[in-house]
Amino acid sequence: MSQKIIAKVSDGEVKKLKNELKLLQEVKPDLSISAIRFGTLGDDNVISFNTEDENYPLIVDKMVQLGINLLLPIVKQAGEKTAVVENNINNKEASPDNSQRKQNKDNPASVIDSAIKSGDYETLIKVSKDIRFGHEQMKKAKDNLYDTVISEIDRVYSLGQKSRIQRVDCIERLIKIASDKDIKALHKIDALKAAGLAAVKLCTTSNDYMSYLIQLCNNNVVPNIINVNAAIALSGLVLPESGQSNEDLDYAIKYLNYKWLLIAYDIVINELSSKEKDRFIQLINAIKDKR
Repeated sequence: MSQKIIAKVSDGEVKKLKNELKLLQEVKPDLSISAIRFGTLGDDNVISFNTEDENYPLIVDKMVQLGINLLLPIVKQAGEKTAVVENNINNKEASPDNSQRKQNKDNPASVIDSAIKSGDYETLIKVSKDIRFGHEQMKKAKDNLYDTVISEIDRVYSLGQKSRIQRVDCIERLIKIASDKDIKALHKIDALKAAGLAAVKLCTTSNDYMSYLIQLCNNNVVPNIINVNAAIALSGLVLPESGQSNEDLDYAIKYLNYKWLLIAYDIVINELSSKEKDRFIQLINAIKDKR
């Protein structure tokens, strides 16, 4: 069973927390942490995420050590008890209160409706495979999966457009969706493509995200059209006529698996426009010339 943690944070605290969580996961490979969700409480930034019961005390203790203001669980801070304000958070991903949790546990329809409303497609996937929910609810979960994934993609992409601070997290979330093997197994390929294309668009907002474009180029799990579109977008950032330095091109050449890209290109070539083909070939030629 998982537990939710909610905290008020500054930008600096988010970076510190992510670094600490990464270190903890290196020490404890079985440490499971959900994607961090961002919201607001008045003028304050708020984050929430889930972790398994056995890891809950460890993570809470680490956050207290970092001086992060926890809203849930309630902990003693500066001699005062922090108030629980979870339901006031402007974040549709915030957990329901205890009565809602009990209702969801007792009412399978509530689990599905809540997941659809919040964009929690992972829950729908679990329900669609769980015979304890019954055939009707399993079918409902599966029938609503595509729209729920698209809703989550739209939410994350919109957040990434608006917030530079959260853009990296949004890109990573979209790549995770685009690489989701469960979505692929349920034949929602268009949803995978939508997530990948949204990630590519966010990556093109700055050369700071070039490494994520390279990651998408080399990813052998996402649909091949995403590999190629990432390469086309990358060409616009690193080729000489874009006005960027040779360092950007050298970096891309060092890490790109261009042989994989050529395989992907052959598979999706009929889906590309003449201009897209030209941009892709220009990148490949630049790689060959440099190597």
